[in-house]
Amino acid sequence: MSRASGTEGYGETADALAKHYESVSFADVHREILHLIPATPSRALDVGAGTGRDAAALAALGHAVVAVEPTPELRAHGQRLPAQQRSSGSTTPCPTSTRSTRGANASISSC
Repeated sequence: MSRASGTEGYGETADALAKHYESVSFADVHREILHLIPATPSRALDVGAGTGRDAAALAALGHAVVAVEPTPELRAHGQRLPAQQRSSGSTTPCPTSTRSTRGANASISSC
């Protein structure tokens, strides 16, 4: 299976990237734009979701989030995160793809 254009290199460095992504909080990464995130629960799409950190944070704020990560190695990191970071939220169906839930209503998929 060939990689989507623009994703080259992410698979080979996924372990280091995942460690880095998870070492920095959503609030720290997005502090300059936090005021733009709606207070009312909304729908969000996280394209290039990496480990799902941002999708999980948005879901924790009450938003319905679909997170799409085209790199299988990064998506796998999101699927392995500790159970205490997961909830029983629903996943968004994605035909012929791998799906998992991280955070309320957040799904990490390959659609």
